[in-house]
Amino acid sequence: MRRSRSCPSPARALTLRKAGERSAAPLRAALSARARGEAYSDRQVLQALLHVPEHREEVLAHLSPADFRDPAAAALARALWEGGPLDPTGPEAALERELIAEALPETDWESVLQGGVRRLLRRRLEGERDELKHRLEALERNGRGATGEIADLTRRIEEQSRHISELQHHEPSTRLHDGTR
Repeated sequence: MRRSRSCPSPARALTLRKAGERSAAPLRAALSARARGEAYSDRQVLQALLHVPEHREEVLAHLSPADFRDPAAAALARALWEGGPLDPTGPEAALERELIAEALPETDWESVLQGGVRRLLRRRLEGERDELKHRLEALERNGRGATGEIADLTRRIEEQSRHISELQHHEPSTRLHDGTR
């Protein structure tokens, strides 16, 4: 997906800011675009799950409500994971109705669900890897890390990177149960 010049990536927006860009608009635009993309992925997984509920247990084995970053999607995910009836007047039920109503006919919901689960897994693993990298950088910067601790963090970062790469190169026809959690 190509980004327009008016919406740089968050990294590019930060570079502009460090280079003297006084306006926070590029960074706000980049972060807003990222949030919209995350909300789309979150909602797509839930929409697919609503259409192929027979895959609920497989999805629950891979994801948790904490994997959903959009607040409305996270609330619906919590309700679906708990398995109880939704309050028909609550925001979760409103989102559920919206996702069902927006469904396009002839959609291959299993494929949508499989791809969406992989995207959310990859997003979680990237976040975990980034946190490990920050911890490693802090240890190295402060000179406080024991050699074993640094080696352990390095190994875990490499392991996360390998899992991310596997998810990125997964064949679309791969079943959900081939993922990690």
